[in-house]
Amino acid sequence: MCVLVAGAVFLSACKRHTEVPLDGRVLLEYSGSSGEHLTFKISNGTNKAIKFPGRSAWGQDPAPNYSAVCRDSRNSDAGMSITVGPPFHSVPGTPGTIKVSSGERIRLAVPKMGFHLGERCRMSVETSDGTTVSSGEFEL
Repeated sequence: MCVLVAGAVFLSACKRHTEVPLDGRVLLEYSGSSGEHLTFKISNGTNKAIKFPGRSAWGQDPAPNYSAVCRDSRNSDAGMSITVGPPFHSVPGTPGTIKVSSGERIRLAVPKMGFHLGERCRMSVETSDGTTVSSGEFEL
């Protein structure tokens, strides 16, 4: 929500979000890359808010703590996998909590550092109640 006060725009709590149907699922989807970040959308189709650790910077998409497992899609050695960062990698910035309300979809940004072109990856975030939400596999 953006607030207009006395002719000046204050960007307090402006989120890039859309509404989603309440189908009981939480989905994490890879959206692509932008600058130095990979972008994801997380959709909360449950009837309660979800929260997970991460960072927010003014005017930017929130960055969750995450874990990712990747493999080189050009290498025939299917057993090779790489975990990007320690499990639930803590991103730079002031620690905080990212909240996704019931029926809301927001964009997330994850630093590209540690990811490489040609890799196939899955990313996960852990909610405050201990539930792990994982993306489908995506290729860089």
